[in-house]
Amino acid sequence: MNGYFRDPGFDAAFARDGFVVVDLLGEEAVEALSREARRLLPSERSFNDPQGAAYTSYFDLEYRAEASALIRSFVEPVLTEVLVGFEPLFATFFWKPGKGPETPIHQHSPYVSDLRGATINCWCPLVDCTRDSGALTIVPRSQRLTRHIQVPMRPAYWQSFTASLQQQYLEAIEVRAGQAVLFDDTMPHGAARNAREQDRLVTLTTMVPEGAIPSYVVGDEGGEVAVAYAAEDEYAYSDMFNGRLPAPSERRPLARVDESCEPIDAAEWRHRLRMRGVHPRGSWQRRISRLKKLLAREEKW
Repeated sequence: MNGYFRDPGFDAAFARDGFVVVDLLGEEAVEALSREARRLLPSERSFNDPQGAAYTSYFDLEYRAEASALIRSFVEPVLTEVLVGFEPLFATFFWKPGKGPETPIHQHSPYVSDLRGATINCWCPLVDCTRDSGALTIVPRSQRLTRHIQVPMRPAYWQSFTASLQQQYLEAIEVRAGQAVLFDDTMPHGAARNAREQDRLVTLTTMVPEGAIPSYVVGDEGGEVAVAYAAEDEYAYSDMFNGRLPAPSERRPLARVDESCEPIDAAEWRHRLRMRGVHPRGSWQRRISRLKKLLAREEKW
């Protein structure tokens, strides 16, 4: 896990928690990117993401490439100063309207053929985001908690205990406009509902190891095997959801991943998180942990 960030403190935090928060864009850059997004994106937007809770330019065939290039022109120079050995695969806008719904917790399918390396998502809002206005939600320290390769149409490994996960472990990461949450792509994550009237616009830039081969992963019906296929470009999953992938006979396999799913139940999930110092909401351990954080914050002041 070491060596992803130029700052050793970020490396340590990312290895422990699975995410870090960085200052990415200044006020002028936020305003400029917001202005360009309003110019580029369609005025009439409907939800088109797989979770059915937001519009995302990645799944819009007409705007995906130009939107990605626009976002990258703002964030890539900064991310190259933050990360070591990573490059952007694609970038996308996520638009959630005022009074927009919660984005259900989910996990991404792999974007590259080598599953041993890390994929880091950079989630950067262009408006302030709180737990009541569309903040990113994650389960801290849940990165690589079990061996599970998420592929389209395969149930999430937490399907049998989703309610417990959301009620007891899900945390909203509140950030200001221009701040970014960089998180491990294996973490279960979603987004809070947008209870305010103002629309919420976020950028997501997916960073992969330099030289990684863009891929898409398809699993068999039994869930024991996943195969990574070479993608023509960074939009493989956009093409998949739009019915534009090559026919099976024309696909080029790159890697086979056997035993790609490890069964895990709620008790084992709680145990593994507890071993990482994560406790359910309402527990005395959780209250003590929060008190320590508050005291530490007071000491800094």
